[in-house]
Amino acid sequence: RNVLVRICWTVIMKKPARPLKSMDVSGMDDEPTRRDFTMNVIASTSRTCKFAQRPNMVKTEQIKDPQVFYDYLTSDEINVLDADLVSDDIIEIRYEYTDNFIKPDAKTNVVIAAFTTAYARLKLYGVLDMLQERVMYYDTDSVILISKLNEPEPPLGNHLGELTDELGGEYITVFASGGPNNYCYRTNSGKVETKVRGITLDCTARQKVNFEVIRGLVYLHAQCQVTGQVSVDIPFRITRNTRTKEIETKGMKKDYRIVYNKRVIMDDYKTLPYGY
Repeated sequence: RNVLVRICWTVIMKKPARPLKSMDVSGMDDEPTRRDFTMNVIASTSRTCKFAQRPNMVKTEQIKDPQVFYDYLTSDEINVLDADLVSDDIIEIRYEYTDNFIKPDAKTNVVIAAFTTAYARLKLYGVLDMLQERVMYYDTDSVILISKLNEPEPPLGNHLGELTDELGGEYITVFASGGPNNYCYRTNSGKVETKVRGITLDCTARQKVNFEVIRGLVYLHAQCQVTGQVSVDIPFRITRNTRTKEIETKGMKKDYRIVYNKRVIMDDYKTLPYGY
């Protein structure tokens, strides 16, 4: 049977991994609520990602003085990306600093960011090294594996850095993946889950991109070397007009296809690294 597990090193639970002597945990719940769990994930992830934020973000400024606008255009320190007339006497510019004049940000730290992402991948590699060819799919924080009798499995837990079973005791009977963050599966209870990066699978999109469609496209790509494509119409997409600052609803179209170029696909659906 196949079991879906997820590595939770970015999750800060209410109950610490190792209680501290100075910490009173008597009032903490054994089972955190779903809201607390979600908020802890957002808080911890946002704090970690802030260290890796790009220091040279695009900035917006409104200018009235023509001389100031001319100084921006002729400056060696900044690169003006766009200019837009807001009114008869105000112009809005979008700019970024050139490479030699990027100002350091006290809130970012590339060393901490590099350590965090490297440590996360080492945790993931430890699981992959244990499972070897029983791994069917993995991403930054998750692994889909084949569970067999008398074979080692990753230990599960609810603390920081431990794995959790996301299927709640069920197991996967059919699984197909078309690439990173692009997979679908069906469990023994008949539940179907579909994940596609870049496409919100609402009722309209599910008519075009669903479990059967992904399975068919994966088969064509792996067995017939044919890249099929499905067009998904998104009639209502909320966007912000950068010029008028107004919220607009526009229709758009996205194409779904199987794109897999990270490894070599074999005839039995197994993959091997390039140069193996």
